[in-house]
Amino acid sequence: MILGELADYYGLLLDRRKVGREGWANEKVSYVITIDYSGKVKSIFSIEKEEQRGKRKVLVPDKRMVPIHSGRSGKTPKPYYLCDNAKYLLGVWIPSDNQTADEKNKTQAGECFRASAEYHIKMLGNSEDKIAQGICSFFKTWDFEKNKDIFPVNWKDIEKANLVFRSYEMSKEILETEEVRNLWNSSSGEDDGTCLRRCLVSGKLAQVARLHPQFKGVQGANSSGARLVSFNGSAFESYGKEQGDNAP
Repeated sequence: MILGELADYYGLLLDRRKVGREGWANEKVSYVITIDYSGKVKSIFSIEKEEQRGKRKVLVPDKRMVPIHSGRSGKTPKPYYLCDNAKYLLGVWIPSDNQTADEKNKTQAGECFRASAEYHIKMLGNSEDKIAQGICSFFKTWDFEKNKDIFPVNWKDIEKANLVFRSYEMSKEILETEEVRNLWNSSSGEDDGTCLRRCLVSGKLAQVARLHPQFKGVQGANSSGARLVSFNGSAFESYGKEQGDNAP
């Protein structure tokens, strides 16, 4: 009953536009990359806001409703849709006094950017929308090494911060455009081979969420977040079901 009431409350908040629909979540964003229809970067600027913290003022990221960040693990790069850190969206890496570390960081940044490029071109490449094509052109042409001295930004500040894209011609953030949002909504709900099961909360037939998002602030959990529902070993699974199939 409690879970059912929570699900109903989510629907109420969704109608009032106080929460994002499934597949979206609030994330902290610090910088915006403005590109034109050809994919050329016109500017990179901060959207951090000054906030009073005790006796001093600090810059804090703004919040944006973006496609959900489902968490990363392992060594294989995992890009996020149109909102990610500078390593994935720009291939940023910061030189140090250690040549071996520099080579490793440069290689890793290149792998992350290429993974992001491949992902976004796959997601947006078939769309005839000018903005979608502009994103694809950006990923095909951007080169951090050639462009890092053009823009008056502190790359060290940007390196680990989240960034989003903005359309130069439309003067709005790209995640606010209908076509780009619809492409994400349709892809995040695509059939991944999971059969329909009856939800134990709503009673409706739907695809099972194979993975659940992480939540921060859970007592006793890691500061990076924890999943409230998790099956990460065969000892916790039943009848050959894996991951979220155990808890529809």
